Formats: sequence, structure tokens, C-alpha cells
Amino acid sequence: MWGTLFTGLAIHSNNEQTKKGDTMSVIESSSTVERLEVPQQNLKSVNVKITGTSELIVHRFSEKALKMIEDIQAKKTKTRTKRKPEKEYEDCFYRWGEGNVNGWNYPDSWDGVSTGIPSIALKKAMVTAVSQITGVTKVLARQAFHIDGEVLKVENAEPYMRSDHVRIGIKQTDIRYRPSYPVGWTVDVPITYDQDVISLDQIMNLLERAGFGVGLCEHRPEKDGSYGMFTLEKTVE
Repeated sequence: MWGTLFTGLAIHSNNEQTKKGDTMSVIESSSTVERLEVPQQNLKSVNVKITGTSELIVHRFSEKALKMIEDIQAKKTKTRTKRKPEKEYEDCFYRWGEGNVNGWNYPDSWDGVSTGIPSIALKKAMVTAVSQITGVTKVLARQAFHIDGEVLKVENAEPYMRSDHVRIGIKQTDIRYRPSYPVGWTVDVPITYDQDVISLDQIMNLLERAGFGVGLCEHRPEKDGSYGMFTLEKTVE
């Protein structure tokens, strides 16, 4: 289904021996080694726009959440503090400023700050969608394409704070305050792929399957939810 990258390495040998008394002599010996041919990568880039068909709920792991896990592992006594829903909501954003274009930044001020999703979240969704296709492995899919950059900006939707009851244990529930982008959110996705392994049509098909059956971020279809679903808007080569 997808291209083959390598030709094999083969060694052929042909030895003929005769015995004269106690002397063993080699009449003919020959070996042939075929060279390993590794073709040059045939890379191509494409820009794709996806549009949300259901709300997108994001939830970045905050420093407070990490500290709570560390305290539990260290068996420290939990100290109750008054919750601040607005602060919890803001901490859930994936955001970066103009001074940090290659990774996430968490400035105290919202001036000049953009919000979005990690690019790896979309790649994982596409790789997971491969499981719907017979004869294609996730390992091959991971190596066939990459989403450029670490961050993908969410546009054309104003996030709002939503509160949800979530299960955090067998008999425990809690309230989570998280950002949600309304239906119609868009993300521009720059993709680089190896044309010898996967075609542009296959990239598009993976995105469509990921958008419908896997989804992005919280309560997505992969996790028995219906949020984070999307479809293709347009493609620019």
C-alpha cells in the first residue's frame, strides 16, 4: 500500500573443493555483494486548514497539578486552599508570546499572547487513525510525515470558561474549569511528508479519519466523547 524504501543486501558465494590425498584445494571461489541502495528522500510540504465541527476543550497540565502529583507521591499531607476558577481556567490554556515562537511560553500578561494546541496532539490523532486501515502500522505512519513546529494556533473562535464534573477516582468527582472553543474554530496545519511512503491523498484521508473518529484534546471521540472533532477546510501545496 505504502512505498518500499530499501533494496535488500544479498551475499552469494560459490565454492567448489576437491581432495587429493591429504591436501584440500579450492578450485573456484567467488562471492558477489549487492550494494544497499537508499534512495534520497522525496519530501514535500503542504498547508492544510481544519475546521472544528464540535467544541474544542483544552487542558494543559498546570504547575499546580504537577505539584499535587509530586505531593501524593511523596505522601505529603494535602492542604486545602480556596479554589480560584478564573485562575484554573487561564492555567489550562496552551499559550505563547511573540518572544517564544518555537515552544510554549506562559507569560503573566496576556498582551501579545496567542492560544492553541500542541502539534503533537494532531499527529497522534492521525497516527491513531491508522488503526482503522488494514496493512498499515503506526510505526510507518509516524515516520511518513511530521507536523512542523511545536504549536498550532487556534483561530476564528473566542474561548469561554466551562465547568464540568469529572471523575477522579472510584467514588470521587471534582469540578474542572477549562477553556472551550466554540464550533467553527480553525487551525492551519503545516505538514511535511515523504512522497515515497505516503501520498497527499493519504494524508488528507488520515486527517478526515482523525477528525471524525479520534478528535483532539478533552472528551474526544477516542475517549468516548464528542468534542474536538474537525473536518478539512482547504489544502494549499
